[in-house]
Formats: sequence, C-alpha cells, structure tokens
Amino acid sequence: MVDEQDIGGWVETDDGVEWDVDGVIERDSDSESITALSYGEETPTDGETTVGWDTWSDGAGGTPTIIGDATWGKIQLLTGEIAHGPVYNVGVGSHNIKFTKNKYGSGTGNFKIYIRGQAGVFTQDAGSPSWEEYTTQVIKTWEYVQVKLEGN
Repeated sequence: MVDEQDIGGWVETDDGVEWDVDGVIERDSDSESITALSYGEETPTDGETTVGWDTWSDGAGGTPTIIGDATWGKIQLLTGEIAHGPVYNVGVGSHNIKFTKNKYGSGTGNFKIYIRGQAGVFTQDAGSPSWEEYTTQVIKTWEYVQVKLEGN
C-alpha cells in the first residue's frame, strides 16, 4: 500500500483505485503555456502551478472528501460524487486544453473529466455555463475555465 501522504494528484473512486490528473491550458497560436496546473501534487517537476485539493468544491460549497493530507492527499469520489476545481482566468484568445492522467503516479479507476468556460467570470459552484465532457484535448476561446471530476 502506498503511503497516502506521499500521493499527489490522485482521484480515488469507490472501488479504491486512483488516477493522477494534471491539466494544461496553452495558448493555441504559439503553444506558449499560460497556465499549467498540477492538481494535488505538491512538488511537480515541469513548472506547473500546484493546486491543492482543498481549493476544490463538492458542488455544494463544501470540500470533497480528501484521504490523507488535506491539500496533497487523495481526493475520493464515489459513484455520482463530483468535485469542482477553481475557476481560472486564462486570458483572452484561443486555448488548447488538455489533461494528462498518471503524470506523477499511476492508478486505475473510473471517473469522468468535464470542462466549462466562457468570456465572463462565474463562481465555482454556479449552475452555468454548462459542462462538456472532456475526452481529448480541445481548443476553446474561453477566458475563464473550470474542471469538474465525477466518480462513475
């Protein structure tokens, strides 16, 4: 068993397995990275900004269940549970949005990644804009971007 305190960037599903999730949002025109985020990884090695799980929401204003360290441990998502990441201002323009699973560890499990965004600011648990399921990198012209994880 891996020490939970040493695991960063993981999502745990109800079957006890995990994923590492890292997000990158790049400017499409010249591939200059404007935001590179590592969720739950305290010491990323590729210059990403660290984002602790304690900044995420359970969709109702609370914090999702975190196993181990409250910031860098594992986020636990049971079937149907969600976690909303913070809303980020990534600037005006075209952005390439992509996620890498298992960048800082390995794991297996079932969860979905969703993204949403728009030109104007919105709050973390707002009902709009609508979510889009993320399946592969995508180019968007959103100024504000957010990620959601859902256990399934």
